[in-house]
Amino acid sequence: MHPLVVVLMRDRPIPKLEMTMSFVKLSATAALGLCLGVLPLSAQVQSADAAMENETNSMFVPMVALCTDSPDVESCGAVRTVVTECASELTLEFCDVLFEDAEMVFSDPDLLEDAKLVLTSASEAIADMKFDEPTSQIEGAIEATRANSERTMLRGDENLNSHSSPATTAD
Repeated sequence: MHPLVVVLMRDRPIPKLEMTMSFVKLSATAALGLCLGVLPLSAQVQSADAAMENETNSMFVPMVALCTDSPDVESCGAVRTVVTECASELTLEFCDVLFEDAEMVFSDPDLLEDAKLVLTSASEAIADMKFDEPTSQIEGAIEATRANSERTMLRGDENLNSHSSPATTAD
């Protein structure tokens, strides 16, 4: 181009089409920047939710954690009655066996509320499950004492010597 034409074009106002395209490019760049800026925040929120869920499930003993993680007949069969009872009435006296550290859970209102929500969810799932019905009087009696049996099972080793005499030492 001739230098005189360049000078004349430089003094001319920018056509409206060029301004519009410039604005569109700027808007697209800003939108892309906003999306890229928000993406790490949403990932952080998801990881915080996963961490909270992991913390909530880690408060339970392994057998109960299996039931609360994925409630089904197999994972909840052995603890169904005590989970259901504790979902309706969460007390330290009857529900301490569900937790790794029951004192900590019952002393923290937020943890206690989280535990209540998880147990309620598992209890609702258990209510929809089909378990074998007792067919004899003996099975009926066993079913009536199921919650106590489940608590004894969850206590495990700490309950083995509860009815025996004190340990003696051999000299």
